[in-house]
Amino acid sequence: MKTSLSFLILVFLISIRPTDYTKIKKMNLTPGCEKQLQGCDDFKEPKQRLGSMQCKFYKSSCSYSCTLRCPRKDGKFLQISDKRYAKETFNCIAGVWKRKETPKAYCLSNSAVKEVRQNFYHMDELNTLIKTLFNTSYNLIGMATFYERADVALPGFSKLMSDLWQKEVQLARSMLSYINKRGGYISLFDIPSPSVHETLLSRLESKSGLAGMESALDILKDVNGEALMLHKQATDNKKMSDPHLKFFLEDGILSQKVQDIETIAQLTTRLKSFSDEDYPLGEYEVDLELR
Repeated sequence: MKTSLSFLILVFLISIRPTDYTKIKKMNLTPGCEKQLQGCDDFKEPKQRLGSMQCKFYKSSCSYSCTLRCPRKDGKFLQISDKRYAKETFNCIAGVWKRKETPKAYCLSNSAVKEVRQNFYHMDELNTLIKTLFNTSYNLIGMATFYERADVALPGFSKLMSDLWQKEVQLARSMLSYINKRGGYISLFDIPSPSVHETLLSRLESKSGLAGMESALDILKDVNGEALMLHKQATDNKKMSDPHLKFFLEDGILSQKVQDIETIAQLTTRLKSFSDEDYPLGEYEVDLELR
């Protein structure tokens, strides 16, 4: 009888969901943790478009830690977009389970076209470069809208940023088509909000034209540096050399970036040459030329 009763108790304890900690008396939660958990329903693992989350409650932090898992699905290999952000933390705040941070990792279904792919090794790097281009375009269109403001009124600078924005989007689109042409797989990443727009707003009354050109120059150099690194990998690595990708980069993004960097650098130099007293008039003259 005692054996049967012990077995039933064991089955009951196993059947309790780990998230249903209110029924577990041996967790020894601190009074502060018990108070914090009041009002929150049983925690449920967040649903993922691909993959799943495995969660565990830690009484030391009074929170759930969830790890993203990307198993095979329908015979296709799933990969975590960024392993650094595979873990997420959830806290009970005002009766609601909330993420500590915005989710940054997700599962990707990387499936190349085997009938087409040949000597194509740098798909991940190309996808990362595409993300950088979209991120850059987001910053540039933010700058373009800033210069359209009535209290800034620099339509020439706005046109320049809009033109650069279109170039970045076209480059990204051509790279997406190139990956498909080579039989690779495309990974679409989240694009962070642009910070340059906020930087320009903070300098609304102080040489906004120069501030924008300096920011644009840094952004374009970062893109060019990433493209050069990919070019180096496609050239120097004997086991993973890719002459076709090397030519594609030289004829496309690298050639365009050299021209764009020179244009922005010349404008930056001109704006810096004006004294504080002459700067407003000089900025206006440069803006007229850019319209």
